[in-house]
Amino acid sequence: MEDIRVALTGAAGGYGRTLLQQLRLRSDMRATVLVDPDTDAVEAMLASLGVPTDEVEVCRTPDDAQAAVSSGRVVVAVPEALDERSYDVLVEATGRPAAGFRFARDALLHGKGVVMVSKEVDSAAGRHLAQLARRCRVGYLPGRGDQPANLLELLDRVQDLGLDVVAAGKAGEYDLHFDPTSGVAALNGRTEHAPGLAGTLVPDADLRGSLARRAGSVGTLLRHVAADYCEMAVVSQYSGLGSDGLTMHYPLARPAELADIYAEHADGGLLTSTGVLDVFVMLRLPGEASFAGGVFVVVRTGDPQTWAMLRDKGHVVSRDGRYACIYHPYHLMGVETPASVAQAASGVVRAPQPHGVSMAARATQAIPVGSVLRVAGHHHEIAGCEPVFVSTQSSPAEACPFYLLDGARTRRNIRPGEVLRLDDVDGVDAEVLDALVSG
Repeated sequence: MEDIRVALTGAAGGYGRTLLQQLRLRSDMRATVLVDPDTDAVEAMLASLGVPTDEVEVCRTPDDAQAAVSSGRVVVAVPEALDERSYDVLVEATGRPAAGFRFARDALLHGKGVVMVSKEVDSAAGRHLAQLARRCRVGYLPGRGDQPANLLELLDRVQDLGLDVVAAGKAGEYDLHFDPTSGVAALNGRTEHAPGLAGTLVPDADLRGSLARRAGSVGTLLRHVAADYCEMAVVSQYSGLGSDGLTMHYPLARPAELADIYAEHADGGLLTSTGVLDVFVMLRLPGEASFAGGVFVVVRTGDPQTWAMLRDKGHVVSRDGRYACIYHPYHLMGVETPASVAQAASGVVRAPQPHGVSMAARATQAIPVGSVLRVAGHHHEIAGCEPVFVSTQSSPAEACPFYLLDGARTRRNIRPGEVLRLDDVDGVDAEVLDALVSG
C-alpha cells in the first residue's frame, strides 16, 4: 500500500508543527501539502524541523502544487493552491469556521478523508460534515491529540465496559500553580497573593463549601474560557452528553478529588444532573505532575468491594465509595493525530448523536445596534460576551453558534444577559449557516 498523503490547513500553528514532526517519523504516511497564508512562517518551521530547502517548494496554483507533490517535494501552499490531486487525507486546523468548513467540505466532495482539528468548525458544522462524509463514503472524525477526540475515545472505553457515566470532561489548558510557602498563586502568567488557599488544600466534610472558599481566594485568576466550551460542545454532539446548566462549574481541583466533586448534589458533589460535561482548573503544588489538559470520566461504582480494592491500588474513588474517576492525563496534540489520519484513510466516520448541547454567546454588557462582533485572541473569544451552553433540541434559530458571530453585525440593541439569536445579527456566513441548519 502506498503512503497516505496528508494535507494540512493552518500549517503555521503550533498544532501543525507537532503533527509534521510526528509524520517525519512515520513510514506509512507523509505530509505533501501545507496550507497557510503565511508561507514564510511554514518555510521557517520546516527549516527548523530539519527539512532540506531543496525538498520544499512554495506553490500558488493547484497545477504547480500537484506537479511538486508528484516530484516528491513538500508543498507550502497558499489556500487557493490546494486541490484533491495532492493528498489523500486532509487535516483541518485553521481554527476559522468559514475557511475550515470549505476546506473540509471540498475534500469530502472529492472523496478525501478529513481529520477535523478545528473545534470552531466542528462545533458549528460537524453534524453536516459527518453526514456528507457518509454520503461520499469517506472518513471524517475529530483528531486524536486534541481533547475532544481523546475524551470521546475514553468515553467509548468506559461505556464498552458497561459503566454508568455520571460526568466527563477535561482539565483546563493552564494549571493554577500554588506555593503554600509564599502564598502566591499563578495562572497563565498572572499572579495573586492567596495565603487563604493553603487552608483549603484538603477539603473538609463540606466539599462544596471548600471549593467555594478556594475559588474565592483566587477570584481574579479564575475565568470561563470560550475554547473549553467549544471543545465540550464538540464532545456533546458526538456523545449525546449534556451540561449541568448554561455554564460549567470550573472547580479548582486536584485530580484525587474529581470523584467526589463530580458526584450528585445529594451525595455532596456539584452535580444537579448526570450525564454531563464539565471542565476543572487543576490546582498544582510545587513538584506535582500536571494533568496536562487531560480528560476524565466519572462513573458510578456499583459494587463497593470491587472499588475498595481498586482504591487500595491507587485509583480515584470518592470518599463514600459511590463514584470513581477514570482519567487520561495528557493530550499530545499532533503527536497523536496520525492515528486519526489512518482511520480517516480507511473510511471511519464518527457519527453525531441526536441530543446534546451547543455553544452560544451571552452578552455580559450592553451591545449597541450596529456593533460588529469579532472573535479574537489566543482563546478565540468575543469582547462583551461569554460562552454558554444551549440545548440542541431547540430550533437553530433560537441561538447563534458562538463562532458564527465572527464579523456579524447586531441588528438591535442587545441587553446584558441575553443570548444572541440568529435573527439578532446580520453577516453570518451563509454556507456555514446552511450546514448548521441542514445538519
